[in-house]
Amino acid sequence: MLTQTLAFIQAGVAEGLHIGAQLYVAQNGTSLVDTAIGDCRAGIPAPAGTDAGKRRDAASTLAEAPAAAMTTETLMLWQSACKPLTAVAVGLLKDRGLLAWDDPVARFVPEFAQNFKESVTLRHILTHTAGLRAVHLEWPAATWEQTIAALCENRPEPRWAAGEKAGYHPTSSWFILGEVIQRITGQMWDGFLRSQLLAPLNMVRTLPAFAPGEFSTLSATGQLGILHRTTTPAPADMLLDTQQCCTNPRPPGGIHGPARELGLFYQALLTNRTPAGGEFLHPSTHAELTTPQRVGLYDQTFRHTIDWSLGLMINSAKYSGDNYPYSFGPLASDSAYGHGGSQSSVGMADPARGLVVACIFNGCPGEAAHSLRIRTFFKTLYEELPQ
Repeated sequence: MLTQTLAFIQAGVAEGLHIGAQLYVAQNGTSLVDTAIGDCRAGIPAPAGTDAGKRRDAASTLAEAPAAAMTTETLMLWQSACKPLTAVAVGLLKDRGLLAWDDPVARFVPEFAQNFKESVTLRHILTHTAGLRAVHLEWPAATWEQTIAALCENRPEPRWAAGEKAGYHPTSSWFILGEVIQRITGQMWDGFLRSQLLAPLNMVRTLPAFAPGEFSTLSATGQLGILHRTTTPAPADMLLDTQQCCTNPRPPGGIHGPARELGLFYQALLTNRTPAGGEFLHPSTHAELTTPQRVGLYDQTFRHTIDWSLGLMINSAKYSGDNYPYSFGPLASDSAYGHGGSQSSVGMADPARGLVVACIFNGCPGEAAHSLRIRTFFKTLYEELPQ
């Protein structure tokens, strides 16, 4: 099944775009593919004496681990493909009557109101229209509290009217959503996701942040993969899978898990049902999370007109074809939605085809090379789907 798609991923290994990948595809509730290709880590330590080597040694990580085969259970970094999980977590709080999309962030985090942010709402954050793209964060060295303080002290970009101008926020605003969750529930972002979202969806191997003991066990037993930069002749560890990174919560891109479990998340979104058969989200909340809420705005980060729901990218090929960053290829329906992770991963659902896809490449080959890789991947996959 999907032999050409798997051959395309394997060809990427030979080309050096990635050293391995995980792929999960389901259609109409039936799993078509749940597989792993190549290696989950290159086994090449950062050179001794280099800055990278010193950071790797100080972080107590996998630098000396030998190469290992990728499996369907390997925990891989999802990068920004994990952002929708936090959006849905906020949706769960809406369903419980604890917030509204148009509530000011400062209702829950009063210190956020400083420097002209008192009118920024949760909707602005979730649609990337708050103008908070340029905040410099010291993660992973900074604590959660230091990160939130830096975000609260920041001021929006000049001449940015919240809700009227769009630009994808790579990191900043998702920490604020995590803090909103904590202020409302008393649980840290990662604990809330584990108990209220991941457990009900049977996403038992998905880790928003590792406990120290979890990191030691999973790394020592070869269950943790490494994300590599592949713009150089030899794949280089990107140092995003260190103990410091894995144990310091990062809502914008720090979740690890198998591709299959990212697929389980999208299956719940596609059907609005949990694995136990209950309703996942209130129908109105589900609609707001999976259909366009930001329409026709030019994205100042991606330099294309892209529609968004409250937390997910909506297929926007109708504006300029599929040649925009992190698209779902030329054959996805207009109703397709999902989210990519920087130069590496993607999760999506296409209601018109009953389709769920989760793919994690462990090589970051540069934006242009990844854009071509992901568009070709989706084109090949759609061409092979059963009709």
